Formats: sequence, structure tokens, C-alpha cells
Amino acid sequence: MCRDLERYGFYAELSGLAKFSQGFNLVLANRIFISLTFIESVHARFGPAYRHSLLEGSAAHIISHEIFHSCIAETLGFWRARALPSWKVEGYAEYAATRHAIRSDSSDSFRARLSRLFEPGFLAAYPLRRHYYQSQLLVEFLSEVKGLNFAAIMGDGTNEAETLEALRAWYNSNSD
Repeated sequence: MCRDLERYGFYAELSGLAKFSQGFNLVLANRIFISLTFIESVHARFGPAYRHSLLEGSAAHIISHEIFHSCIAETLGFWRARALPSWKVEGYAEYAATRHAIRSDSSDSFRARLSRLFEPGFLAAYPLRRHYYQSQLLVEFLSEVKGLNFAAIMGDGTNEAETLEALRAWYNSNSD
């Protein structure tokens, strides 16, 4: 954990990653780096409006998310995990990090989070954050609604565009 953005940025860039992120995982080195300063800034900007996602700005969430990257790499193998589309890897890490909280908190339902996602212009100024948020919801949909397990989600039978289309159709057909 680091509060020094310059030091954190140095390690992130040295690893070929974005200087400004909440955390990253060097799976092969078995090291997780967390930027407490950046996490706090995310919480100040987005926090309460986006519970149960990386937009919440929670160190516990980011640590869990990064640990799940290690679990994915351990389960599938490092190179197989690296070859997967970002929406699967980031979406599963996000979903796994929030699964328990999502199930025990009815105040921010799946439908409410989908409604937010489908709002015109949602996070338009933050495309990477939108990608993580959407990816989490895609994986949650595949797991909770479609009943797919980890292997099926990570397999070749799911792609982002088709899953998003199915999610949108499900959302529209299950409107209140």
C-alpha cells in the first residue's frame, strides 16, 4: 500500500501499466500494489453513488479485486489468463470482489445498477471506469441470471457484444 503517488506511479509505469490506477497485480512476482491516495480520490468523486464496484473507492475492494486476478491466473495458467479479453478478466475480478456484498445488500439491486449503466452518457468522461463497471455487470449477468460457472464464462462461448445484447434484452423484458 502506498500513499506516495510518485513512487506508486514509478512502479506502475515500470510494469507497463497506467500511472494513475487504484491498484495493480504483478502475478508472476506475486506482488499487489495499492495506491491509497488514488483510492481516496476515487471515493471522494464517485463513492456513495457506486457501491459494490471499483468506483466506490474502497481499499478492501481493490485488494480483493487484485487477489482475484491471482486466482484467475492460478486457475487458468498465467498465459491463458493473459490471453483472455479484458471484459472477462476485469469483470470477473470485479464480480468476485463484490459478490458477497451484492447478495447481502438489496439497496443497490442488479436492475438499479443496470439502469445506471444504460443511462445515456453514463461515465462518458471515464471510459476505462465504464469498461470495468460494464464488465462486472456482464459477468454478474452470466453467473447470476444465465447460471454459467467460471469455466463457461472464461471459455470461448461468450463474447462481449453478444453478452451485452443479451443483457440489454433481459433488462428491457424484465422492466418494472
